[in-house]
This record gives sequence, structure tokens and C-alpha cells, in this order.
Amino acid sequence: MNDSSDQFSKFDPDYVKNVIGPHLLVRTYQGERPLLPMIDVKLSKENAMPDDLWGLISETWKPDAKNGVTLFLQGLENRGPNNRRKRIYMSAMTPDLYRPMYRDKVVQLFTKLLDVANAGKPLMRSYLPGYFDLYWDLHLGLRSDTIPTRVLQFGESLNTVLAYRDPTQKIVYENYMFVHANLAFLRGWIAEKLADLNNRKIANPERTFAYYWVRNAEDGENFQVEDIISECIHDFFAFSQWGTTIYNIMLKLSMNSGDPERCGRGQRSRLCWSLQYPKAVGSDAALLTFDPPRELGAVLGR
Repeated sequence: MNDSSDQFSKFDPDYVKNVIGPHLLVRTYQGERPLLPMIDVKLSKENAMPDDLWGLISETWKPDAKNGVTLFLQGLENRGPNNRRKRIYMSAMTPDLYRPMYRDKVVQLFTKLLDVANAGKPLMRSYLPGYFDLYWDLHLGLRSDTIPTRVLQFGESLNTVLAYRDPTQKIVYENYMFVHANLAFLRGWIAEKLADLNNRKIANPERTFAYYWVRNAEDGENFQVEDIISECIHDFFAFSQWGTTIYNIMLKLSMNSGDPERCGRGQRSRLCWSLQYPKAVGSDAALLTFDPPRELGAVLGR
């Protein structure tokens, strides 16, 4: 799309060509849910992502295999024998690893989030800092006090793009361009931290996803370092569903519009929620009002 009209003149030309243009051409069709998983080569997941989102994970604005490929945008035919690539990816997420390796990190998020000190405060503002701590702690064993500001801002900006999703809005444009401009920096930073994990310069490396990806990749034929870096970035798309899940749970418990079987209307239940989910990062729109038992965070972690 070569749009030189005044409508898009305020945007970077590459952004217009690779983001706004493809977005305006997208058509979504609703049909029956497939009976089988989309894993057959006839239903390939190769590069299966809206064209306007490639600039969030690729410096070329297009699929770029030389800088790594994420499993979720790779066809079965390209994953190695017996779906080897997916087996390596999932080796970091087997059920037996959760309790000894990851549980404490997840419980810490909910313990802080549902602490009585957060009563009456914007919930998502409290959620986001803990979310980014959990994200990088699970992937690389790092928390915000050891993470560069640019890396934290990268995550915030990517989340903002996914929340609004309309590339013609100024807030999306500014955050999209920040993500795109910092891809090389983020890739370099992740590569350094992967080396630190491998050299055990980061404590408890076995409590991270990357540890198992590196170890089980062996010679790297089916899972190269560049691919691991890509997974650490692409997981932002998947992990953003944490916030959506929490929102939907609380919506069920809302005193104003929730499920009456879950939270009685007209009376104060032990745990009552009243919120509006914010589209913008840091919005004051999400309010949480509750009378929480102090042990709630621990209960959720069991």
C-alpha cells in the first residue's frame, strides 16, 4: 500500500506500508470450529499471523527465518522428525516441573496482587509490574530490579498495541514503533542472558524455561539459539492472556454485572469485585473492591 494521502501522512512510510495497509485489507470469517487440531500439513501454521503484526517480532516487517522462528508460526513439516521442535519447546512446561520449579514464582504474583493493601486500588496497575516480573523470571530467571528499562518498556508497549489493535490510532503507532525500533536491542540482551544461564551466572537456571530449551536442543538442529530468543519474544502474545483470564474470572464475581450464582447481587460477599478492564496500560479504570482473606494468594497456588 502506497498511501500518500493526508490521512496517513503523519505516520512513518514503512509503518503505513507494512502495518496500516495490511490491517485495512484483513477480513475475518467466522465458521465452525475445526474438529481436529490444525497440525496437518494441509492446514499449515507456517507464518500464520496477521501481516500487520510482523513488525512486532521482525526487523524486516516480514517473516525472517535467519533471525529465528517461533514454534507457533512454523508448519509441522518444518519442525523436524516427529514434531521434534514442539517436543523441545514443551519440555520446559511439563506438569512435573510446575511445583518444584515454577510454583513459587506464580504464587508470588497472586500473593502480592490479592494482598489486602491493594483493596480499592486499580487492579491492573498492580497486576502489570508483577506480570513482567513473572514473565522474565520464568523465561530467564530475572526480575525487574535486574532488567533494563528498555526491556520493561518493550513489554508494556507490545501489550498496549495488542490491547488497542487499531494501527491508525496514535497510541498504537507510538508503541508499535518503539517495539520495532528496540527488537535488535532486546534480541541482543536475551542472547547475553542465555549465555549467563548456560554459564550459571544466573541463580537456579533450572527454574527457567530457557534452561530446558537450551539443554534439550542439543546440537540445535531443530531449535537454534535464535529460535529460543524468538520464543522469549513471541511468548508476550501468549502470556497476555493471563490478564484476560483474570479479568474474565473477576467479571463473573462482579457485584454489578457478574454471575449471580458466583457473587450474590445486592449483598457484600466475602470477595466482591467491581471493575472495568482498561485498554490502556496504567489506566485507573480497573477498580478492585474486596474484603480478602489473607491466605487467598496461597490458596490459589495450591
